[in-house]
Amino acid sequence: MVKSINGRVSGLNIVNMFDGDPQTMKPIVELDGELGKLDQVVVDYNNAIGMVMRSTVGRVSVAGRNATKWVADFSKLLLFPNRITHVHYSFYSKGRTAMGFPIHAVTDVSSNVVTIESDDAADGVVSVLVDQHTVAGEGFI
Repeated sequence: MVKSINGRVSGLNIVNMFDGDPQTMKPIVELDGELGKLDQVVVDYNNAIGMVMRSTVGRVSVAGRNATKWVADFSKLLLFPNRITHVHYSFYSKGRTAMGFPIHAVTDVSSNVVTIESDDAADGVVSVLVDQHTVAGEGFI
């Protein structure tokens, strides 16, 4: 259980831990209270049998056929609601489109969902990596 002190969690690392009981399916980390400020919090690389995985890092790949929009939903993976701070993505297009190679960009990051759109329909895969890490002085997306 992670409990905030005056709405703040700072200097917390939960990495490479956990085993769990297959009967309980409890989250590896639970939040208690409102979180207004996070500072240097990392939850990643955990393995858990019988526990619900939560992390401050998420990786998702989304395939689309003749698509112009790829939506990567991290809401069931990320520990904190609506707190993506960094987004990295790669766009793999299977061949050229009628206009050549599509122009693409992240068009929305909200509610732990990342949307990537292209200017031309393409057969492709978008791989997205996000994190919720913050360092003192950084803002949130």
